[in-house]
Amino acid sequence: MKYVQRNTNIEAFFLNMGENTFNPLLLNQQNLKFFLNELLIAEQTKMNTVKKVGMVNRGVNPF
Repeated sequence: MKYVQRNTNIEAFFLNMGENTFNPLLLNQQNLKFFLNELLIAEQTKMNTVKKVGMVNRGVNPF
């Protein structure tokens, strides 16, 4: 899965199709090829994963 920021060429692609938001249901055989090319060009956004704190040794009483 690829995460892409808003206001990129992906959003512009759907705006050119007349949509205000990302709507993959509009993709068909003709425009799917163009969409995939735009997706390949788009820079991937790294998502920060939050480490769960306090869940590792819950309920364990060391002696």
